[in-house]
Amino acid sequence: MRHEDRYSREGSPLDELDRLRHELDVVDLRILEAIKSRFDVIRRIARHKQASGVPMMQSDRVSFVRSRYAAYGLAHGIPDDLLDRIAAELIETACRLEDELMANDPAGTQQ
Repeated sequence: MRHEDRYSREGSPLDELDRLRHELDVVDLRILEAIKSRFDVIRRIARHKQASGVPMMQSDRVSFVRSRYAAYGLAHGIPDDLLDRIAAELIETACRLEDELMANDPAGTQQ
């Protein structure tokens, strides 16, 4: 069998690789949609905090979220440094977004 033939038939290694990559693309899209949903909720949280006079920074909540990511990683065999970096980036970006939204809408009225 020629080398090229191995990669041109149904059931070939590349055919399976394409299927697996498609599966990964679907998972990646779910991650992106979850991030969008997370930031939709963050916008609502910022409006609620502003309208209620609650300060943006909630250190206990930050610690809780980071601990939850670490526990999930431990329970599912995901490297803790990866999840820590993801949690840190999500939290930092969320805080920055809340700050911006709260500063631009002092009365907490934007929808």
